[in-house]
Amino acid sequence: MPEHDPLRIHFAHRLLRARDWQHRPEFDYLLDWWRNGGVGGCALVGIGGAGKTAIADRFLRVLPGVMPPSPTSPKTTRCPRPNARSSSPSTTPPTPITPLAN
Repeated sequence: MPEHDPLRIHFAHRLLRARDWQHRPEFDYLLDWWRNGGVGGCALVGIGGAGKTAIADRFLRVLPGVMPPSPTSPKTTRCPRPNARSSSPSTTPPTPITPLAN
């Protein structure tokens, strides 16, 4: 059974993949937020072209158990695999992350 099947993940729409990944510090902040429990919500906010979609796409690709393995986006061992977390609204305030700069 493939690693990504047990959670029965459903994507509402496909992200348009960024052609060339450019590492951003905000990506590390997102990984740290997830590794520390992913409490609250997380919003990627920035002007158009700042890299919000690229960060979200890369995060989903490297997180264990979400998408099939890819040679260009190896799975990270820094973060736990998602579990069957509820998608109901949280009463915990969102985690602030440094705004994206272009």
